[in-house]
Amino acid sequence: GTRRGEARREAGTASPLSGGVIAIEAPVTIKKLANALSVKENQVLQEAMKQVGFGININSIIDNDTAVLLAEEFGVDLEVKTQIAAEAALIEELAASRRAVGEAKLVKRAPCVAFLGHVDHGKTTLIDTIRSSSIADSEAGGITQHIGAYQVTTQRGHTLSIVDTPGHAAFTAMRARGANAVDIVVLVVAADDGVMPQTEEALNHARAAKTLVVVALNKIDKPGANPERVKAQLATLGLQPEEWGGTTAMLAVSGLKGTGLEELLERVFLESEVLELRAHPEGPASGIVLEAEIQQGKGKVAHLLVQNGLLEKGDVILAGEGYGRVRSIHDDRGNLRNDAGPSLPVEVTGLNELPTVGDRFYVVDSLEKAQEVATERARHTRQISQIERRTVSHENILQVVADAEKPTINLIVKADKQGSVEVLKHQVGLFAHDEMQINLLHAGVGAVTESDVDLATTSNSRILAFHTSANARVRQMAERGKVEIKLYDVLYDLLEDIRRLMEGELAPERREEITGHAEVRRVFKSSKFGNIAGCFVLDGSLFRSSQARLLRDSSVIYTGAVASLRREKDDAREVREGFECGITLKDYDDLRENDVIEAFKVVEVKRTL
Repeated sequence: GTRRGEARREAGTASPLSGGVIAIEAPVTIKKLANALSVKENQVLQEAMKQVGFGININSIIDNDTAVLLAEEFGVDLEVKTQIAAEAALIEELAASRRAVGEAKLVKRAPCVAFLGHVDHGKTTLIDTIRSSSIADSEAGGITQHIGAYQVTTQRGHTLSIVDTPGHAAFTAMRARGANAVDIVVLVVAADDGVMPQTEEALNHARAAKTLVVVALNKIDKPGANPERVKAQLATLGLQPEEWGGTTAMLAVSGLKGTGLEELLERVFLESEVLELRAHPEGPASGIVLEAEIQQGKGKVAHLLVQNGLLEKGDVILAGEGYGRVRSIHDDRGNLRNDAGPSLPVEVTGLNELPTVGDRFYVVDSLEKAQEVATERARHTRQISQIERRTVSHENILQVVADAEKPTINLIVKADKQGSVEVLKHQVGLFAHDEMQINLLHAGVGAVTESDVDLATTSNSRILAFHTSANARVRQMAERGKVEIKLYDVLYDLLEDIRRLMEGELAPERREEITGHAEVRRVFKSSKFGNIAGCFVLDGSLFRSSQARLLRDSSVIYTGAVASLRREKDDAREVREGFECGITLKDYDDLRENDVIEAFKVVEVKRTL
């Protein structure tokens, strides 16, 4: 993208270049900007300090907007280019080869469908039932292949690809990406439970991705099922059922019993016909990364959805910051293949780095070209993170000082799949709190390694491992370094532990508990004790250890503590409602009849997030 500032010249501002547009590539340093503007570095630096504060030098990276504003000060219209050059050239080359093929060669492709919905509404059961009915008994073992998507065929022979986006609320980040690999969203709503916050959230994702929605009213066999009520709820969200004159197909199904599933799939296929889904059956493949993980015996594995072209064994592919030659292709049934066409989900090996869920992948014509783009992408990512770390301003410095005084929790997170890492990073980000720092020092795919333990030792971090583990050597090393490694199978448990860690670091809340009131009936003067209030306890109890407030005509005259508490002539620890007592207050003498002494204690309450 580019960002352009209108040239604005103020009286007395140096203007070595005026009128023209100067282009500069991001990231921008003061030095680079000064060269582009043909202005002395010091001049640009002084101007920059006015805008972003002290603490910068000529090698500091500034953000694009600041660069444009600085250029304006020198009467120059600046254009900051952030598109990565090699990548831009590659994408244009691929588009040109597609255009050369022409429309006539396009073929129909299977629709890609995602089932979204509330966590308890039976989405997983629904998908499992659809999948197992589509797989012949002889292939039942194939169902264990989980590659984030699979193809099913209806009884009429129509093929659909189901993209299985995880359903937990925490997987929002992936779901937002998953929706772009998808042509149709099946919104699963339990007929007995109705619309839930996650139902709305899923619908918003589908709408944001401009995806067609079909509703599956699930659990129709349950006693409390009330599809009409659910339709009314959905209508308020803007999904009008067809039978009410709207355009949304709503089908009653039971994932448990398999009722209505065939009708649902056929209906989804019918809706997809209207979309006229077409793709190139040949030529260099491109598509989207659904998942990435390290598998024992296979190494780095990427789960891809081919969207265009034909992916063949031996092709050079580029995905995110990873590239390599495709060594093997497996389909969702675990069968080894030589190639894969549009809408087919496959698992491939051969990449040197794990891509990120949602990254696009392309087949390119040489390893050199793939390496050039991947290296450029990695450099760009590093530069961006450096910009985020190094963009310094006066406010930032104050913030850094303030943060240093807060309690800090350092975490290292490992997971079995790239998708899970993304989710964990997103979730930890949601735990931000004003009173403490939570730092995710490293998040990666695979088992806990010795270098993870090294980092944890030097940074006083805890290691949390999701669906992955640590070998005996790593565990021993952790024990020696007193590093805590915790393993989790359930995402909720891991997040709850982070919550508990944070709650343990929060300063407790101090609360007042009023224990009782006493009315001053008489005031006795004593040369030894000063004024003593002869009181009657109206309610509760007064204690020798009480904090006290003196109320006169409902106004607070004094706040302090009880100095002495006597009953008859003896010191008392506690005097209860309905009894008389003598009270003196600490450092306070002006007691009058009808004053009320309110006794309270301050308790520390453990805070929760």
